[in-house]
Amino acid sequence: MFIPVLANAFTDAIRHPERPLAVFGGIALGAYLSVFLANLLYKRISKKPIPNWSRFSLRTLGGFAGGWIVFIYLFSGGGDGIGGPGGTSNGSNNSNSSAPEVAKSPIEKDNQLKKNEPSKVVINLRVLTDESAKKMMQGNYQPKKYYHLSDKPDELFDIESLLTLLNSTLKTSMIERIDFVIGVDDPDRDTNRVRLVRNWAEANKVAVDFLSR
Repeated sequence: MFIPVLANAFTDAIRHPERPLAVFGGIALGAYLSVFLANLLYKRISKKPIPNWSRFSLRTLGGFAGGWIVFIYLFSGGGDGIGGPGGTSNGSNNSNSSAPEVAKSPIEKDNQLKKNEPSKVVINLRVLTDESAKKMMQGNYQPKKYYHLSDKPDELFDIESLLTLLNSTLKTSMIERIDFVIGVDDPDRDTNRVRLVRNWAEANKVAVDFLSR
């Protein structure tokens, strides 16, 4: 215990050169007070001043006691305040002390991880032929718009607007899968308009599946 205190005192003395001076002040004050008080007490008892040989012993003991008290007071802790974390001012080890965090249960940790995970989305997509698109949109038909999303039943997309929508969704959510809904009159899965979406899915590591309608 004594060696760590000395090591701490050495480093603190370098950072705070006023502390060794305070220790010498404690030695001087302890030596003076020990002789002064002993002399008062001795005069009350014997009506004579204290002998010289006693003065030297009292100065030595008083100086040692005073210096040691100041030394312990200044160097016994590890903080920057007086006395470190146990002193009168806040040292670096306790200035922002707080209660230890309560360990979270496995269920709480799992819930926290789920909150941080992005939401998963499944895209339900039907690829139409030109004739199917004309029938669905009637007078609002526009060429090259033959992608139909189940969550947007009144709108058709061309390949550019569809990929823009998929990229935008990918920024906020995780697209888990694209389900192609294939009907009797719909294009085959190997047609170019289907392959373009499949290529995007493969590039973005999104699974695809084909469902019958």
